[in-house]
Amino acid sequence: MTFVVSIVNQQSDSAKTTLASRLSTALAQVGENVLAIDLDPQADLTKIAGIDTESIEQSVHEVLLGMASISDVMADSDLGIDLVPSCIDLARVEMRLVTRAGRENVLKNAIEPLKSEYDWVIIDCPSALAFLTINALSASTHVLIPTDSVHASKRALGQLIDTIREVQELINKDLKVLGFVPIDLRNNGENLRALADFDITRFVTIPFTEALRQSETDNLTTFGLTEAHYKNLAYALLTALG
Repeated sequence: MTFVVSIVNQQSDSAKTTLASRLSTALAQVGENVLAIDLDPQADLTKIAGIDTESIEQSVHEVLLGMASISDVMADSDLGIDLVPSCIDLARVEMRLVTRAGRENVLKNAIEPLKSEYDWVIIDCPSALAFLTINALSASTHVLIPTDSVHASKRALGQLIDTIREVQELINKDLKVLGFVPIDLRNNGENLRALADFDITRFVTIPFTEALRQSETDNLTTFGLTEAHYKNLAYALLTALG
């Protein structure tokens, strides 16, 4: 079975791309075949993977419009995985698909022919519960929710869980929430109190060092700074889904 996992949190600065990039790398390093999809117009995952977004000729934007397949746009990356890149063009895709029937399933349909080639498809979603995120949830088997010790909000998490439930009811009844992945931005062991009110698995907290914070700013690949933590998460997911 191929696990298609959306990394979702509508709050900005929630460490979504950090989780998507480092989990993808960790899964690859423990022997899994991984495809990552950058579904965010900001294209941070693409940049971290060492790809110049200004020089991209085709991206996930063309895939969603039916102008190219995932195989057509796939790029080699510094992360050691296959990557479907993004660019700012993706911001216009909802407007162009607004009248298309079944538009919530365009990503799912694009992924389907390649699922047999991968153990995992990791989708880095934008910070909005709108068209692109709904497409990701429609295509996914599971959801991972990164949360952090600075920006975690009970109200925002509640909105996200409600959206996931609506997708489960209306579009993808097989979608499951894997759990929260806390990212400790302050490195002081602060409890993420907002998580306590949700009956959802909470994976081990991952530290976010100052060196890693700077690497995110500079769009550098620095998996080694937290390699053990993300490999532990990869093994925890494999155990949970095994």
